[in-house]
Amino acid sequence: MPRPKPREEARVWLEFAADDYRAACGLMAMSPPAIRQALVQGQQAAEKALKAFLIGNGQFYPLTHDLERLRELCVAIDATLDAVARPCLDLTQFASLMRYPGCPDLPEPEFAWPWLHAAEALVAAVAERLGGAIQEPAAGMK
Repeated sequence: MPRPKPREEARVWLEFAADDYRAACGLMAMSPPAIRQALVQGQQAAEKALKAFLIGNGQFYPLTHDLERLRELCVAIDATLDAVARPCLDLTQFASLMRYPGCPDLPEPEFAWPWLHAAEALVAAVAERLGGAIQEPAAGMK
C-alpha cells in the first residue's frame, strides 16, 4: 500500500490531536474532573500536532513524548510556531510520570485549563500552517 502524501497524513494526525483535545475537555467536565487523564490527553494533542507539522513538511518525527524536542524540530522549519508551542511544554510531564500512582500532586482545574487551551491553540496553529482546518467531528461527537 503506498504511503499517503505528507499533507494528507498530517491532516489525519491533526484529527487525532483534535480528538485528544476534545477527550481532555470531556474529562475536565466530569464531576469531579479527571484532571490527570485530561492533562495526559492534552499532552497527546500537543504531541500529535507537532508531529503533524513535521509530517506535513516532509520530515520524519522522533519516537518521543518530549514536546521540547519536537518544538525544536518544528521551529527549525517555521520559527513563528515557537510562540504557540512554548505554552505546551510543561505538558510533557503528563506523558509519563503523572500517569502512574505516586506522582506529584495534580494542579487544580483552574491551573489545568490554560495548558489544555494551549494544546488547542497549537492544534489550530498547525492546521493553519498546513493550509486548512481539521475536519469537524461527526454529529453527536462534539
